[in-house]
Amino acid sequence: TSAYQDIEETDYPYQIHLLRNQNVIIVYGLDEQGKYTRLGNAFVCSVGYYNPTPTGEYEINLQMRWGSLMTDLYGQYSSQFNGNMLFHSVPYRSQELFNIEYDEYNKLGEPASSGCVRMSVADAKWIYTHCRKGTKVEIYDTDTLPVEKPVHVFIDEESRLRRWDP
Repeated sequence: TSAYQDIEETDYPYQIHLLRNQNVIIVYGLDEQGKYTRLGNAFVCSVGYYNPTPTGEYEINLQMRWGSLMTDLYGQYSSQFNGNMLFHSVPYRSQELFNIEYDEYNKLGEPASSGCVRMSVADAKWIYTHCRKGTKVEIYDTDTLPVEKPVHVFIDEESRLRRWDP
């Protein structure tokens, strides 16, 4: 049986838990008692390597289809939660869909960013679409996961399609 429950619009608003040391995001929906216990989704991500992603409690306060990251880098489906900290796709070299940094994509599941939380495009879009402004975000370290760690598809660096998110 699956550990995931089907969270629905009636379980909204959602709450995001970033299990920082596991590089995993868990999204919970509200149960009948108004508590965040309905395990709805899990995503593999990459947290800060060069600057640690901060622990604490935050909320999403701004969302952008394309967010400017560092010089000449962009992230799709950016959701800001703490100052300049964002949930966003793996970096792109331009605001064009065929320009993903595939070598960075293949690092999902391990620390790799400058502090933001990197995700696949599909996962970042899920957060962007379902976790609107005001969504609570809790970031902490833990030794256990409530589900098996999600995995992602690796991009073959020899493929002519390597600059597209799989």
